[in-house]
Amino acid sequence: MPILIKIATYFLWFYFYSIIGWIYDTSVRSVPARRYINGGFLNGPYCPIYGFGGILVIWLLNGVNNWWQLFILGSVLTCTLEYITSWLMEKLFKARWWDYSHNSFNINGRICLLGAIAFGSLSVLLIKIIHPIIMGWTSMIPNSWIFYTATIIFLTLIIDFVLTIRSFDQLKKNLSNLEKSIFLNLNGKKFLLKNWKKFLKSNIWSQSFKKILKENKIYERYIEPFSKHLSIQQKRLLNAFPDIKLKNRSGLLEEIRKIRFIKHKNNK
Repeated sequence: MPILIKIATYFLWFYFYSIIGWIYDTSVRSVPARRYINGGFLNGPYCPIYGFGGILVIWLLNGVNNWWQLFILGSVLTCTLEYITSWLMEKLFKARWWDYSHNSFNINGRICLLGAIAFGSLSVLLIKIIHPIIMGWTSMIPNSWIFYTATIIFLTLIIDFVLTIRSFDQLKKNLSNLEKSIFLNLNGKKFLLKNWKKFLKSNIWSQSFKKILKENKIYERYIEPFSKHLSIQQKRLLNAFPDIKLKNRSGLLEEIRKIRFIKHKNNK
């Protein structure tokens, strides 16, 4: 098999398992919430982390025959990938995208026992049942189709990634401008200006600080209008990652999320 076709074939497997992962992730989010939630970081119906996880399991564990060994090794491998991905995304975007701190047996909130059990089970299904079928399907596709299909999908993913990053960066810039607007409004009022950054940039706003904001109608004038004018993509990201924490702006983002959640419940 020519090297380009081999790479394209692996990429198609990666894309397929990204879709399977998206279906799984979207289901576990949507069913408890009783509404549709796109569980992916990107716009399309795919979660690349599951694609990478699937390829890693195939590369490293395809020769493991014992089911229990496959389950344990699959759990360790995929949870390691999830931990590294969480750490990298936090460093790259200055944001914590998911947090399992409320789950039992978690490690720094990045991975947890429940996820390990799920990923270990999926690893067994992948090697024993799913991947042999997928290999059979892709072996019947002409090489030219594999190459051009993989190329189109790759370009689509790049465009989706760029659009998502731009939207997230714009959200952070808008939040920064919102902070400045709140500060200017409070200027000269019943607030100690030396503490404004401390409160605005804290992870959890104190009740006394919220009271000051309400007294000065900050919610009505700034925070509520801001929540209404979020882009579709920004709303999707906030829905998909309810535990997201932005560095220095988690408190503000949490208030915006609460407003959106209350409005969503009232509109049902």
